[in-house]
Amino acid sequence: MCNVEAMLELIRARVATPKGTGPGDRRAAKRAAAALDTKLAQVGVGGSRYQLAFEQLKALVDGAASVNLVIREAVLKARTVLTSVDMNDVHALAQLEQSAHGWHLGPGVKALGLLVA
Repeated sequence: MCNVEAMLELIRARVATPKGTGPGDRRAAKRAAAALDTKLAQVGVGGSRYQLAFEQLKALVDGAASVNLVIREAVLKARTVLTSVDMNDVHALAQLEQSAHGWHLGPGVKALGLLVA
């Protein structure tokens, strides 16, 4: 499961990943990561950091596509079974979603499922 700090780390990793292999790409990624950290330091702690980090990810990298990839990565971390899937393969992700096997279900979700069943 991902808490706010874990989500921030996923976002930092995505922002710090160069778009290409050239030195300019690496410098741009470093600048973007530094800009994100500066903005987060100004906000302090709490849920507003989460919102700001996603806004910065969207602005600094490649818009909603990066946001979606981070969310997909976080959702896959809820699996109890190690899963290797292309984050852009919507069909493979849909198949995982349809399978109840391998997902972490907290006590509340399990109890709700029992009530519904």
